[in-house]
Amino acid sequence: MKLDPQTECEARLFGERLRFIQGSGGYRFAIDALILATEPPRIDPPVLDLGCADGILPVLLWRLFASAPQVGVEIQPHLAERARRNVALHGAEEAIEVIDGDLRDLRALVQPQHFRTAISNPPYYAHNAGRLNPNGERAIAYHELQCTMVDVMRAARVGLRPDGLLWLIYPVERFADLTATARQERFNIEYLRFVHPFAQEPANRFVAMLRLNRRSPPIVAPPLVMYREPGHYSDAVEERIERVAAKLPADGQL
Repeated sequence: MKLDPQTECEARLFGERLRFIQGSGGYRFAIDALILATEPPRIDPPVLDLGCADGILPVLLWRLFASAPQVGVEIQPHLAERARRNVALHGAEEAIEVIDGDLRDLRALVQPQHFRTAISNPPYYAHNAGRLNPNGERAIAYHELQCTMVDVMRAARVGLRPDGLLWLIYPVERFADLTATARQERFNIEYLRFVHPFAQEPANRFVAMLRLNRRSPPIVAPPLVMYREPGHYSDAVEERIERVAAKLPADGQL
């Protein structure tokens, strides 16, 4: 594995069993990718990852769901190239294609209405919400500088088959935005799980599954509590980590 020592480092996750190339100072792996990857009970391929960053989510899904074919779209060229290297590191080139492009122009990048599932760990914050990270890579990843919630849903509409599914994770303060945007873009929220940092604290994130062109009451799953105490994941999160680790080589050699 060749790294640029000025800008990259090797991460070893899940008990040192998942090797991954990530930026030294830019976008970094966050637990949200694990939450999102392990939430669906199954994934119906082919899968479209809208904003795949350095490829952690496609690789996790590939490991969890038996090499499901995927296409990842990433607007930042250096992140797209890093995602390709991470895909190659895991030997998943035949299952995962990474496209360097703008999801707002998705019709020019992929075959429309080809995908059964879309998934996205999108920029969390509106352009004018809070302080922008001074690191440009992180700013684009965390704030809606180059794609908004509307853009993500419109891209999903282009890529998905008429009854396709869209999985998303957002901070809880975007819930009202999500419900309004879903209605506007002809999605129905079919499934929700709220994520709490501790059992006694309010939710700070949620995972949602939306279905295109259908109306039905949502299923609200029991909450996911992240930590049993500071620095120690809950049993539910540990189970998710173990589920991923069980799909990885025991010695970290790929």
